[in-house]
Amino acid sequence: DTVKASSSSISKEEKQQSSSAMVDQEEEIAFLIRCNQSPQQLLVSQGKALPELTDREKYNTEFLLEKTTPSAIAAVTASAGDDPIILPLQPKATEYLERAVDKIFNAHSVDDRASNENVLDRKAISKWMTKC
Repeated sequence: DTVKASSSSISKEEKQQSSSAMVDQEEEIAFLIRCNQSPQQLLVSQGKALPELTDREKYNTEFLLEKTTPSAIAAVTASAGDDPIILPLQPKATEYLERAVDKIFNAHSVDDRASNENVLDRKAISKWMTKC
């Protein structure tokens, strides 16, 4: 008899929890319908997801190249003579780009028997390109 009482109290608690979860889901669906929002918009507005990157953010070169410093401009000007060419960005990879390239290389490179080093041969490059 005591076993039945405890098992029935657990099932009541489980029912209440599942009922509560169901009510939460129903409220969320009702909110989506009322506000005409997609689930992604709701998640972003609640801080549970990140918004999609804009094209400006996606193609921003500052993640890949470092900006020119005044000392770098002075060095280029001094070595170039009369007609210096000063780029707005230094062609120096950022840590992010170096890590990304290293990760890609390690994932797709193959062992070259002649040089005993890892290389990207034709097959490795095509394998990498199909992932992009």
